[in-house]
Amino acid sequence: MISNSSIKWGLGAVMIGVLGVTLTYLMQQLKKLVNTEWVFLGTEIKKISLNEINLILWWRVINNSDFSFQVKNQVFDVFLNDKFIKKVGFSSKIDIPTNSDSRIPTNIFITPQELLLAGLNFSDLLFNEQGRSKLFLTVKGNMDLSVDDLSIKKVPFYFKDSIQNIMNY
Repeated sequence: MISNSSIKWGLGAVMIGVLGVTLTYLMQQLKKLVNTEWVFLGTEIKKISLNEINLILWWRVINNSDFSFQVKNQVFDVFLNDKFIKKVGFSSKIDIPTNSDSRIPTNIFITPQELLLAGLNFSDLLFNEQGRSKLFLTVKGNMDLSVDDLSIKKVPFYFKDSIQNIMNY
């Protein structure tokens, strides 16, 4: 016959085992979430003219965890050759499903007036490959991530490359 204390010890051992397995699983998933891959895919040039530069930087997000998350409130400063051009953002929520390979856009719209205010020659950007090779676009800022309604605020983001390379991705 099994005594009450044996049952209590057995239930305690089972509860500790379940807790240990659960914590191990959660830590593995958290590690996968933290190591989510962000890879620059390339650009989509919407328009480059004498009036505007309108492009989208596309990012590949590989989420290998069993947790989905959302990206929202993207706020970035745009620099050309380390000269501040403007602040851009995207506030809509983008869902990144579990175990997925997703795409995220970063929209950038620049006018010639903004480039002139920064002291940059707009014609180099449009017409001259050597000029585009010497112009470096830097996008830095942050975005909010949330996992199952748990918000992680202001996750930093940084990207830098030449305009010539960006146009050839």
